[in-house]
Amino acid sequence: MNIIFLDCDGVLNCLTSTSKTPEGYTGIDNKKVNELRTLVDETKSTLILIGSWKEGWERFAKDKESPRAQYLDRKLKRFGLYIYDKTNSVFEWLKKNEDCGRYVILDGGNSEHDFLNDTNYIKVNPSLGLTQKEINEALEKMK
Repeated sequence: MNIIFLDCDGVLNCLTSTSKTPEGYTGIDNKKVNELRTLVDETKSTLILIGSWKEGWERFAKDKESPRAQYLDRKLKRFGLYIYDKTNSVFEWLKKNEDCGRYVILDGGNSEHDFLNDTNYIKVNPSLGLTQKEINEALEKMK
């Protein structure tokens, strides 16, 4: 199982994003989700949520999700994408799931996470969001 650890802010949205979450914050850009779908399809990857969007997201108890998490699930579902899990620590998740194949970490924030020195970390420019440049980099890392 290949994995894409996904931080939504600055990856699935950017400065030109116009959609809004139910709370009025910057939402998810359909074009960026479509780019992500291309990467998921080409690498046969599973999505693991990292970053602030994981707060309020539930794997099984969907009726208990926050409005923002429900919004994210709906947006991704339109493109045939689903989040498999969430984690506070990429390395802890990898340790518990040793059978995982290749992985990349897509992050668009000013993170202080445990993965910043990981060779599979891809820093996405939050002004632009996910672009073909990061897609190509991820494809190369997941060969």
